[in-house]
Amino acid sequence: MFSRTDERIVKCHWLVPIDTEIHSIVFKQDMKTGYSDLKVDNKCMYRNARKLSSCEIFTIGQTTLKILYDQRVKNGAYVLEINGIRFRKFCDAQNRRFDRWEVREKNETFHVVLDKTKLVLYVNSQKVSSEHKDEGQVTITFQIQMANGTTLSCKMHPGLGQNGAGITHTLFVNNDTIPVPLIVDQNTGDFPATDRYGFLQH
Repeated sequence: MFSRTDERIVKCHWLVPIDTEIHSIVFKQDMKTGYSDLKVDNKCMYRNARKLSSCEIFTIGQTTLKILYDQRVKNGAYVLEINGIRFRKFCDAQNRRFDRWEVREKNETFHVVLDKTKLVLYVNSQKVSSEHKDEGQVTITFQIQMANGTTLSCKMHPGLGQNGAGITHTLFVNNDTIPVPLIVDQNTGDFPATDRYGFLQH
């Protein structure tokens, strides 16, 4: 069971963009006893399980994820790899390929994703039809159907992104500008975890 001593409890939370979806991974561990919890997209994978290992492997669809204890990081840290690529590098590659927005209208939320390599659009992970018009730069128009039958008219213009995201797009919904594309989880993905009790060396 988990101790009430918070200082020895490590809590890790990663938001991982994988193609058109964003996944939440929460890992908690007592650094003295090894008791651990793992949740993926709010689904409990295990709870109060004693894990005397520095490596946890699981999958999301066809993607392999690995939680590792890295002693090379100062004082030690838990890190995440996705298909063998460290979290931050993987996220940066995803942000260069995809632009993402969260569109809220009335009581509905739509997750809009543009695959910039193919200029293909997805709404809530479903591919939607769009029209492309070249006016010196490619303008993309498409529609979102709401549950109440209302149609949202959407348009995108490309521009130069920040934080290494390459070309990013501005999204307009019913002529209102939606904030710049969401950069998913800008953290390094390293969570300090000192193995002061040495259980990872067992």
